[in-house]
Amino acid sequence: VWTAARLTRPLTVQTAVISGILTQEGGLADALQRAGETEGLAGPIADVFGYELDLPAESRSGDRFQVVVEKHLLGGAFYRYGRLLAVQYQGRGGALRAYRFVVPGASSAFRFDPEAGYYNERGESLARSWLRSPVRLGSRGALLLGLDRRRPWPVAHLERRALLGMDYSAPAGTVVRAVASGKVLARSARPAAARGVTLTVAHGGTEATYGHLGRLARGLVDGAAVRPGQVLGYVGAAPAATPGRAPVTPALRSHLHFAVRVSGKVTDPQKLRPARESAVPAAQQGAFQDAVKGLQGKLSPFPLPTVAPRGPVLARLGTP
Repeated sequence: VWTAARLTRPLTVQTAVISGILTQEGGLADALQRAGETEGLAGPIADVFGYELDLPAESRSGDRFQVVVEKHLLGGAFYRYGRLLAVQYQGRGGALRAYRFVVPGASSAFRFDPEAGYYNERGESLARSWLRSPVRLGSRGALLLGLDRRRPWPVAHLERRALLGMDYSAPAGTVVRAVASGKVLARSARPAAARGVTLTVAHGGTEATYGHLGRLARGLVDGAAVRPGQVLGYVGAAPAATPGRAPVTPALRSHLHFAVRVSGKVTDPQKLRPARESAVPAAQQGAFQDAVKGLQGKLSPFPLPTVAPRGPVLARLGTP
């Protein structure tokens, strides 16, 4: 016989500082686990820099991060993560820092924290009109990495028809998100076709095509509005071979093909320069700087790198 009982335990909030370093074998989720934390913090950290940094493409072994986050403790034991107060990330291109701040009356561009925005030391928003990567870094390691270090990842390539795009090598089922607000233009639900399930979204004067999807998210009909970061679908697996084409290598059988056209002209997605969201208003700058000073004391200063910043990885692969 089972008997139900209600157990009451106190919920307390503790501010923690977490540091980690990426290794060749793993990425952000792996580094968090080695620091004694859970993978659930990986998504919010990646989302903070999602407008500035394409972590799937640009993260490298040796990159470092540090976060100031609230931990909710239930009866003295870890229960969940709370607000992400500050985060800094250093790669070969330099150090990025972000501080959480609530601007009264302003809407947040960060879906995991609808109340606040994230700003650098000068009060400039880290949010822009366009995310750097359509691949959603989730809480599970399989969503974060799927990274084959033996080949460039992701890979930009030119097709025979001179169509420039990006191939993001990722496990089947990896979340694919909208890089900006827009409307659905066209859908192709043919998983067995050469491009698999594809989705084209109009983002203002820019069109983005998400190809090699296994399936689309629900509710994506022609003309449907999408928001930045909204789930559009999930990575599928390209066929091993298609008529008239060479077999697809195992490393490319599970990937997202991402292509962008600006005013009808195919464009390298990594060369887009989206507009930055509004900065902290002048009337709020004093309160913002006070908040920054309180958080800066918890972060260790990252030295600037001595190597030159890296650019996008390009390789010619032929047709996808």
